[in-house]
Amino acid sequence: VEKYESTFNVAVTNPIVEITIIGVNELTIGDEYLFEYRLSKEVEEEVVWSIDNDEILNISEDGVVTAVGIGKANVIATVYDAISIFEVTVSKVDFNIYITGPNKMNVNEEVQLTVSTVPSDIDEKYQFTSSDDKIDTVDENGKVVALSSGLVTITVTCVSDNTIKSSIDIEIIEVIPDGISLVGDTEIQAGEHSFLEVNVTGNVSKEVTWSSSNEQVALCYMGIVLGITPGTVVITATSTVDNNIKATIEINVAKY
Repeated sequence: VEKYESTFNVAVTNPIVEITIIGVNELTIGDEYLFEYRLSKEVEEEVVWSIDNDEILNISEDGVVTAVGIGKANVIATVYDAISIFEVTVSKVDFNIYITGPNKMNVNEEVQLTVSTVPSDIDEKYQFTSSDDKIDTVDENGKVVALSSGLVTITVTCVSDNTIKSSIDIEIIEVIPDGISLVGDTEIQAGEHSFLEVNVTGNVSKEVTWSSSNEQVALCYMGIVLGITPGTVVITATSTVDNNIKATIEINVAKY
């Protein structure tokens, strides 16, 4: 009995199936939405999700779409040779921001500005800027430090959209002290130094200029007194806001 062998080439084709995406056409930045699909018949192959512009949308393996940028992008679902394309438009969140705080500050004062949104459930990051950082500074959290007198504008801007912003004008005032006094040693030796402390009445500027009645006996710089030669000297502190307000202390410099 003779044996025969035969070879058959069998072509296996993909089953004919149609896929339809079920989702929403409009999202705002930050939104998440679960996209679904409908098949014309059951198949064993898994549906594969993709996006044609990941600067606008992201999508997970399960079809969860996240809006990350403004514009249009397509959500794509494929299975075998079947494909479905679904266009989504992403827009910015429609909201306003408001900055609140005092309109007047004293030099050396610190305040915390507050930012609110309408509607109130907006999760946003902000950038703060000062129109003149020589007058005041503002940190990333909105804390303002007054440095010198003048008028300044603080602006808060949304990081995601720099067209959304709010501003506040603040006048920085250098308050004149009611009076000042000096506290420190009244006797030092030549070649030694001591520190003088300025006390002012109220929560006002402590900025003063220093002078010595006789720099051959003692020098004074920023409240540090250096004895030079034996003698008596008068150290004067004068308010930088009003030179009529001053305090003195008499210091005896003894021989070393």
